[in-house]
Amino acid sequence: MSLGEKIKELRKKNGLSQEQLAKTLNVSRQAVQKWEKDINEPSIDTIKFIASYFQVDYEFLLNGEGSDSLSKNTNSSIKHNKFNDILYYILLAFSFLVIILCFVWSLLDKRSSPTFGEGFYNWYIPFYSSDPELIVFQVLNIAAIVGIVFCLIKIIKNRKKNNL
Repeated sequence: MSLGEKIKELRKKNGLSQEQLAKTLNVSRQAVQKWEKDINEPSIDTIKFIASYFQVDYEFLLNGEGSDSLSKNTNSSIKHNKFNDILYYILLAFSFLVIILCFVWSLLDKRSSPTFGEGFYNWYIPFYSSDPELIVFQVLNIAAIVGIVFCLIKIIKNRKKNNL
């Protein structure tokens, strides 16, 4: 299988058009078309970028391995991405659940705040508090917020990478 055939198969397996792949690689659609027809070859740097983008070894693109290796590489890559997405969604849901539970906890707390009256004291607590319950509450809220931000960044990156 030639380099051009491998690029074409990788592109099609990932549901990309020549135009989309060209945009990702900052080349023209005609350049991708010539690569796939084995009229021209991409530079070594471009081959390495293509390999990292499709999550295959760049030596695989350059060597004469068969189509079976390509299928195994792309299928395991797709499964790995889906598994990561599922983990990110689970962590995101868990983080939202922690924030909701902390908010409910603050509503049920009978301590009073000079600003808000009864309840809501735990929702806005000073960081100098020495009460163990409040420290746990602070740590849970901060961890949940960091988890939400982390998951959203990873999900957006995966969407951009997969959808262009």
